[in-house]
Amino acid sequence: MIDRIWTVLAGFGSFGFAKAHGAAFALPTYQSAWLKTHHPAVFLAGLLTHDPGMWPKDLLVAEARALGVPVLPLDVQHSVLDYRVEDLPPGHAGPVQVEPVTAGSPGPAGPRRGIRLALPELSGSTAAERARIVRHQPFSSLQDFRDRVRPRRSSFEALARVGALDSFIGYDRERRHELLAHIQSLRGTAVAVHDDQLAFDVDLPVPRYTGDRFTAVTSLELRGRTQTELELRDLSLAVSGHQLARFYPLFAELGVTPASALADLPGGTEVLLAGVRRATNTPPMRGGRRVVFVSLDDGTGPVANVVFFHDAQERIGALVFQTRHLLVRGRTRRSGAKGVSVTGDSLWDLADAARLVKQRHSAERAAENAAGDEARAEALAAELAAVAPTNVRHLWSARSA
Repeated sequence: MIDRIWTVLAGFGSFGFAKAHGAAFALPTYQSAWLKTHHPAVFLAGLLTHDPGMWPKDLLVAEARALGVPVLPLDVQHSVLDYRVEDLPPGHAGPVQVEPVTAGSPGPAGPRRGIRLALPELSGSTAAERARIVRHQPFSSLQDFRDRVRPRRSSFEALARVGALDSFIGYDRERRHELLAHIQSLRGTAVAVHDDQLAFDVDLPVPRYTGDRFTAVTSLELRGRTQTELELRDLSLAVSGHQLARFYPLFAELGVTPASALADLPGGTEVLLAGVRRATNTPPMRGGRRVVFVSLDDGTGPVANVVFFHDAQERIGALVFQTRHLLVRGRTRRSGAKGVSVTGDSLWDLADAARLVKQRHSAERAAENAAGDEARAEALAAELAAVAPTNVRHLWSARSA
């Protein structure tokens, strides 16, 4: 009995910590849970502004989306230097979070609220440019914005790509390619307008191209690009949707288990998971063999925790660290009523898997087309064979003579 007790205590020593340390974690954990439950928009706006912890901002944006808190896009008329909570206008499209009524407080729920993206998220922008945007808001026209902010061309075009200048085209996303093409055509430098100086309210119009001869007037940078792809390029954040949403049809075809469904599966269930890597940890182990913990996010719910032990790492190789979008086969492991993780056996690059499936579809379509062509050729031959060839032979004989 003494040996068993000592073994348990020795094992606890590898991960245990003092009560004071536990209490120091417990208090902010409870406070955070309360804020997230009762004021999710405010809580997430604070997290996104101060960016604490190990999780990337893209995952926090996905968490806001899962909670029904809209993350409002970058907008030079409204975005400032930090994330702000805004009351949503009536009829705002998309899921919204309504602040709950606390116990004992009568009356209807609070206003619908969203989180406005902050200007520093624009990749490549300078602090001076962002400060001038905030100082001179709101802007009366595209010309007013250009003169007062004096953005570099790279910042100007990036703002247009992600939709931050949509207010100058009436928030008509269909015209954004015209706006970007117009900005790319501008020459010369902006007129410097000092803070104490009134600007001439001369509009810098965005041409409205109509008619068949203008169908090619567009910015090639936007052609074939989704809003999510543009956001990942210029913001490193997927605001309008999850970055793996384009793979969801592939997940359904391959039989990928959503992360949100893992908690309902018994231990030992073989599963196929997919997701974007959010965190990788390799804590020291007593045995000396490395164990790799990977957190995957597929946009359906909590991140899936996958564990790769030494034998799996030897089979997988460098992909366990280098692949950003993963496809994993493994088995579930239960730890308590709600705890579930996956022990990974195999790993593939999701992009490679998608390419192979696309090639297979192309081969199947080619085979179907070939079979169809063969069937049509056989039908045509049979139809021609049924035609009396007397006249045809006569005509060819005449030409030979």
